Amino acid sequence: MEMEQVCAEIKQKMDQTDWTGLWPNFKPVAYCIYNKEKVCLFNHPAFPGIEGQPAVFDWEEQFVGNTLILYKDYPTAIVCIDQEICVNYLYTVLIHEIFHGYQTTIDEKRFPDELKGVSYPLLIENITLRIKERRILYEAYEEKDPVKKLKSLQTFCFFRNKRETILDGDIDYEYMLESVEGPACYVKFQAVIGLEEDPSDACLQFYRQALLNSQETNLHLRKSCYVSGLFLCLLLDQIDDKWKESFVHSELTLYEFILSYIDYNAAQMNEEELNTSEEACQVYQYVYQQKNKKIQEFKNSSGYKLTIEGDMKATFFDPINMVNVGNRLLHRYFVKLQINQQDYLINQPALIYYGDNFLQFNRLQLNLPEKPLLQNGFISIEGIGSIPGKYKEDGMSLHLTVE
Repeated sequence: MEMEQVCAEIKQKMDQTDWTGLWPNFKPVAYCIYNKEKVCLFNHPAFPGIEGQPAVFDWEEQFVGNTLILYKDYPTAIVCIDQEICVNYLYTVLIHEIFHGYQTTIDEKRFPDELKGVSYPLLIENITLRIKERRILYEAYEEKDPVKKLKSLQTFCFFRNKRETILDGDIDYEYMLESVEGPACYVKFQAVIGLEEDPSDACLQFYRQALLNSQETNLHLRKSCYVSGLFLCLLLDQIDDKWKESFVHSELTLYEFILSYIDYNAAQMNEEELNTSEEACQVYQYVYQQKNKKIQEFKNSSGYKLTIEGDMKATFFDPINMVNVGNRLLHRYFVKLQINQQDYLINQPALIYYGDNFLQFNRLQLNLPEKPLLQNGFISIEGIGSIPGKYKEDGMSLHLTVE
């Protein structure tokens, strides 16, 4: 399908979208569809143009991934069609990101600190409780009896309270993620339901599996919080049909907000036996092995192995596609970094080694299909740019030291 046709079909769907039906007072920000050559941008105040028509221009390096960016100081949802051309899928991803743009316009303050996501600890005790917690959350959603539903929610809070004592402040990362991604996932869920004649059961089954898959929810922490946040939103729909207006103007996390509806007293809860389960031990091993596997696959990739050493800073990255093990952090698709005040977009996998802060690091590894060109104290890397420094080669191993 040609890009022009994709843009036309998505534009039609956007025009037909009942924004306030998805979320009260929801107003769309700018959005765009792009590939490696071209950008089609809609609804952006810097490009008033012809009514309803996109601004079309050559690709720029700000357009990376499926996400929300500030383009010309205005929130802009972006989606790439290089690999994915299912219009319905692209439309729902844009809805999700447009909602983040809406959150930005209303000065949402619950966006998470991504540094906490990178340093989030892998602990068997936490995994044990998290498995139980997510199962009881789904039971609460499914329960029809109000008394039993309340009991399930109280048990859910009990497990969360236990995890708070284990994780201390690290659990705030989950709470914040649920608070901004849960509503965005909820809006996307509503949009998906509106696309088909009777998709709600199939769609709910997809999210149910995403909530309860103990291996994947602990391997992909960030994604897992989208889904738990979604189910908290769906539960709130069952409790109070006006909750959204109140939540938007609240400073509470989504979990704290639902707590305000629950008569929960930790002291009154019966202590349960919380021994480490065999399942949790297996999940721990699985997560650790899978993370190491991703890094090892990167290291075993073919091509020239370039190591860059010196002071570097990450300025833009995709937190959902990062793999952290020890002091090694793999950016699976891209990272934008700064060397000597110069910006470089690494639009490929990159492995960094860091100390206390993954934004500041002194070692970067890349796999290159072709050897860089050496010119006047710079190495020129195709698709990245020219970097100054001291350069040496040892067969397929290349080394650059920057000052």
